[in-house]
Formats: sequence, structure tokens, C-alpha cells
Amino acid sequence: MAFLHPDFTDEEIRREVCHIGVNEDPETGKLSLDEKGTVYTEMVTYYEKPWKYYFDPLDSMVYGVGNEIYNSSGGEPSAIRKMVPADMWKFIAEHYHLANMGVIVSIPDNMPVADFLSRMNEILKRCQKEPTHSDYVGIDSYPTSPIHQATEGSMVLVNYPSQSDEDKGRLYYAWPAQLKLDGLNETMAGLFLSVFGDGSTSNLYKLLVNSETRKTDIGANSVWTWLTEYPGEPLFIGVEGIDNANVTKPILDSIRTMILGELQRIHDFPDNSTELAEFNKEIKSHVVQSRKQAEDNLNSPPMFGFRSGPAGAWLSIMQSLEKDNGFRKSLVSKEHFDYADSMLATGKNFWRDYINQWKWLTVKPYAVGASPSSQILADKAEAKKERLEGYVRDFEKKYGTDDEQTALADYKAEFDSTTAELDKIASKQDLPGFTDNPPLTYD
Repeated sequence: MAFLHPDFTDEEIRREVCHIGVNEDPETGKLSLDEKGTVYTEMVTYYEKPWKYYFDPLDSMVYGVGNEIYNSSGGEPSAIRKMVPADMWKFIAEHYHLANMGVIVSIPDNMPVADFLSRMNEILKRCQKEPTHSDYVGIDSYPTSPIHQATEGSMVLVNYPSQSDEDKGRLYYAWPAQLKLDGLNETMAGLFLSVFGDGSTSNLYKLLVNSETRKTDIGANSVWTWLTEYPGEPLFIGVEGIDNANVTKPILDSIRTMILGELQRIHDFPDNSTELAEFNKEIKSHVVQSRKQAEDNLNSPPMFGFRSGPAGAWLSIMQSLEKDNGFRKSLVSKEHFDYADSMLATGKNFWRDYINQWKWLTVKPYAVGASPSSQILADKAEAKKERLEGYVRDFEKKYGTDDEQTALADYKAEFDSTTAELDKIASKQDLPGFTDNPPLTYD
């Protein structure tokens, strides 16, 4: 109901999203300004993290600058600073209606589905009386702008923010958004990648990190793979812990060639070969682990609303299930794992057909090399200082004084007065009480 009929004020939007607040030194009483707001401070922190600086260039090559898939869902800080309450109200009006929402429910076996649906229909009618409609049912059904991919094999070197210029470098690769996988295909790709490029036993770790088996020494200490759930399901591969002297375009290209060469090697394994048997032995182990993890997820609180942990796993499960046909679907992907076991038992190199389907050998992936830079954080700090000084000048003009502390005191008094009004409104709200019999679990 709160999503459909929000009753917050414009000022509450400002304070939640972005506003200028006043800090008071507890020892001297001196006032100073700071940029505040739950959304804003979260996104400022996000934009100071390293990954934004190397994933942005990759995403821009995969999807094209300006594509909504590439845009930041949380908001870019400079844009958030310009946001006004009308922007929020417009967004709510366009998107917060029942036809644009979904629900996940669990009902007991003794409750008829028809009875549940009838009761849910009554509740939803009370929540929203006016009818709405959407042609886009499902997570993947919304239309997006055309993808404008960069030239195949594009490479770029970037800097990422760091407290020390001596931090390690990183190499990242991304394939074009060219796939549309069903749930089974996603499961098989996940199993393949877990052995190919994740962890200390993976092929890429042996190729690039393990001192006893690596084919080159660039200082790498970890590798990982990520088949995203974004449209086109591009594959990302990371090689981290690189000596900064090795973050160059020739080495970036050389490591890419080695990754593709390892993919080609697996692609070419003969049926019933020793190499294939060893690779599939690792796959079999991951099938067992994945089955257990799926069962653990089923027996864990879903924690919907959280961004990581069980919540992230359940979101992925739901997205994958949506891609499978049929009404009844397994939350533990039983059919997928059974199929994987059946394929492993054949002794054939079925990975050859899968690699061809996934198109990982048909194009040269994009590449980004990233090196640390303390100057980025220094520049951000200086830009913020200049903005705050500008706010002070604005308040001096607004309150008709040349004294900074007087201007800030006047602004603080006005801000505190508004806070008191908001508290008064909140005190009149009749909030529901907590249940007398809460469940004794995290759920």
C-alpha cells in the first residue's frame, strides 16, 4: 500500500535523497556544511569504489553509452545533486502501479490455489481501485534501446581510485551481449565456468596464477568469471593482483589470447579422452556442490529486500525459473542437474556444442586494464570542497550576511524548524504494532 499510495512530503524526499546538512563541532561549536541524504551518500561511496571505473568502460563497450542497461540504477552523484522532488513523483506515477509489480508467495498444500488467488484479488482491489495494464510481463520482457556495441576486440586502459598508487592492477574482459539462454543453458554455463575460471583449481588459475603451472607471470593472484543476467548475458572474466607494470595493451591482448586459447583447447577435447575425463570430473564435483547449495537455499530464509547473500541467490533462482517453460518448476533445478549428470555419463565432449552455442570463440572480447590512482580521490575531495564553499556563499546571500557562521546558524535554525514539523507529522501516524507471536527464525 505504501508503494501505491505514498504520503511522504517533498522535504522528506530531499532528506532521503540529497540535501545540504549542517555539522556542529562538539568541542568548538563551529558549524560546517556537508552533502547528505541516504541515497546520495550511498552512491558517492559506490562511485569511489574501484569497480565502477573498470566496469563502466566494459559496459559501455557491451551496450553503448546511454543505453538504459548501462545506466546506473542507483543514480550518478552529480545527477542526484540536481534532482528535485518532482522527479521522484513523476517516477512513482509512471512505475508504481500493480501492473508493474510482481509478488512471490508460498502457500500451504491444504490451501486451494483458486481460493488464494480470489483472496489476493480482493486485497489488491482495495490497494488500487483504478485498473492498469502492462504488455511487459516478466523480468526479461521490458523493451530496451538498441545495443550499440563497440568494435570487436576494443581495448582501453583506465585508472581506478585508490589510497595508494602501489595497489595492484587488474585485467577484465567482456563478451558482447549476444545470448538468450534458457534455464538449463544457464545451469550448464555456470557449471562450465566454475571449472574453467573460478577458484584455485580452475583452468585459468592454473594457466595464469599457480606458480607451478602458469604459462606467464604477470603477478596475478586471482581469477573469476561472471555470466551476467543482464540482457544478452555477456560473460565477464577478471584477472586480478597484476603487477602495475604489466597493465599494458600488449599484455592485455596477450592474456585475452591465452584465455581464448584455453577455451579452444577444451572445445577440441576428443570424446572419451583423458583430458575431457579430468575436466568432467571437476564438473561432476560442482554438480554435487550445486545440488547441495540449491537445497540449502530452499531451507534458508529468502531475505527479499537484501542485495546479497540468500536474497541475491533467490533473485537469480527466480530469474532463471522464468526462462523455463511449464507451470511447475523446480526450485532446486533438479531437472537441470539430472541432465548434466546424464551428459557427463556419455563420455562425449558435449562442451564443444555448448561453447559454439555460447559464441565465446566467435568474437574477440572487449578488454580493460586498470591501474590504481590516488589522484582520483584527491580530485573528488577538492571538487566537494569547492561545492561546499559555493553553498556557503549562497547562504550568506540568502540570509543577508557576510559572516559564514551567522549564515550557517540561520540555515541550521531553518532546517531544525522543518525537522520539528516533520516530527510532528510523524507523531500523528498510527503505526501498526508488532505481532504478539513472532516466528523464532530470521524469516
